[in-house]
Amino acid sequence: MSRFGLGAQLPPSRAPMKVIVSSTVRSIGGVLLLVLIYFTLPFEGRLGAVPLVLLGFGLALFGVTVYWQVRGIFRADYPLIRAVEGFAWAIPAFLIIFAIVYFEMSLYTPGSFSSRLSRLDSLYFTVTTFTTVGFGDITPITKTARSIVTVQMTIDIVALGLVAKTLLGAVGRTKDDAP
Repeated sequence: MSRFGLGAQLPPSRAPMKVIVSSTVRSIGGVLLLVLIYFTLPFEGRLGAVPLVLLGFGLALFGVTVYWQVRGIFRADYPLIRAVEGFAWAIPAFLIIFAIVYFEMSLYTPGSFSSRLSRLDSLYFTVTTFTTVGFGDITPITKTARSIVTVQMTIDIVALGLVAKTLLGAVGRTKDDAP
């Protein structure tokens, strides 16, 4: 058992500053790109999808991307840095998926929430639900909205814990262990 509790002993190497800086830039750039896409893509009511279908598609895409990140961690020269980069991307992507669903639901089915949601409102509601703050200023009203919010809360607890465990567990593996 390693001192990190990850199984295999990690080699005592330090990543060069160049690797750390490029990973940080990629992480920040990726998050900024996700936010830019969220706020600029013209999908207001154009997706026309039932919220559960939209959510299913988003979560499937999220799962495939997390799998791709884990494979990258296995192959990385500095797996811990790659895992942090993957996790730094995964959380905002997860939040944006739900924000899109809530925004579309607010347009597709007016009255789903206590007020009509703008993109910023949808992202705000998603983050307050994710962090379990829940100020109560925006609340789900319809059964569908409550169901999807319940799905988000459940995934917040279960799946993101599994994503964190998977990403960090991959750090303790070597390139030879890659799937």
